[in-house]
Amino acid sequence: MSAPQGAGVGIEGLADGGEFGGAAEEGLEAGVPSPVPDRNRLYLPIDRPGERLHVPPMLAALLLLLVVAVYRVISGFAGSADLHWLHNFAPVAAVALCGAVYLPRRVAVVLPLAILFASDVVLNVFVYHKPLLTFEIVPRYVALALISGLGFALRERPRLPSLLGASFLGSLVFFAITNTGSWISDPGYAKNFAGWLQALGPGLPDYPSTWWFYRHTLFSDLLFTLLFVACMSWQTKKAALPVARSVAT
Repeated sequence: MSAPQGAGVGIEGLADGGEFGGAAEEGLEAGVPSPVPDRNRLYLPIDRPGERLHVPPMLAALLLLLVVAVYRVISGFAGSADLHWLHNFAPVAAVALCGAVYLPRRVAVVLPLAILFASDVVLNVFVYHKPLLTFEIVPRYVALALISGLGFALRERPRLPSLLGASFLGSLVFFAITNTGSWISDPGYAKNFAGWLQALGPGLPDYPSTWWFYRHTLFSDLLFTLLFVACMSWQTKKAALPVARSVAT
């Protein structure tokens, strides 16, 4: 009796280069069950060459990205009138990072940025009453593209410590680049080194310091990354259980 299609191909085995139709499939034909996935690992390869798509984890990743985009729009409406903790509590850097790590390669960069761009358009039109496209968007998406590149570098081994470190670094990169963009475009900043430092520190008069905004961004990025990894790990283990049971029987 032949084994179920795709049975016994573990998450870690695929991350190390295993493919459907390769050594794992030969082991099935010989009646030798492949190793059960190590449930303590957080590897989640999705689109390695020759590999079939893990649909449930991919859908979970997409759902998480959409939830963040919707939350960003709702918090924009709720917090547009006052300066409080909702301002900048939106993990845009973590969306770019986690999307690049977990989504299929062909949409890993484009899809998260498209989702964020759609939320930017809604906020500009209905909350901030700005044109659809402003100069502020340019440094923002330059930063997000760099963060996506960082996520791509972690696709093969997306461990929790490395993802949290990348989330911290990505949040800092986003802060530095976007605030530099504000220094360039905002007439309130002197166009010299002192003005640039002001944009990265105390900010404009009558507003909280830029670090006050940044701490909310950093916390939201770290929290979202942790939740994203936990959800994806749970989905991966859930998807691997039927495979492990079929091998055992």
